Amino acid sequence: MHRSLSGPNVELKGTHTSLCLTKEAISKCSEAQVLLGKTIKISERIHQLKLQQTELALFASVILLSDSPLLEERERIRSIAGDVTQALQMELGHIRSEDNDIFLSFLALKEDLKQASEEFISNLKAGSYSLPEDVCDGLLLLKDIFDI
Repeated sequence: MHRSLSGPNVELKGTHTSLCLTKEAISKCSEAQVLLGKTIKISERIHQLKLQQTELALFASVILLSDSPLLEERERIRSIAGDVTQALQMELGHIRSEDNDIFLSFLALKEDLKQASEEFISNLKAGSYSLPEDVCDGLLLLKDIFDI
């Protein structure tokens, strides 16, 4: 979603259809706000950090390695996540030594992403994103991933 939200528009591309909306239009539609509101705000905060590719890759890795009760070998994953978090902190120290608060910004973003993800899963389970399968081929995949 990071690249889909980089400009004034939100572009969602599927196999059979695509959707392009302005962020202003999304802000005026309550249904679109439920679906994309928090994601857009978080993406804008990430863009404001003006991340290098390495920083973005390490941050994405930290997010992907976040603790989850569904993961197997949780202790091993926690250990790897700690190493990746330390690598991110070191990378930020090399590139942005003048900005002491940026790592705290990453930690806050991580928590906000976790909350947005939990809300998305809750909305998905509640049927908030019910679209015809021929329009939204990703919906079946999401339902399979989240065991709905």
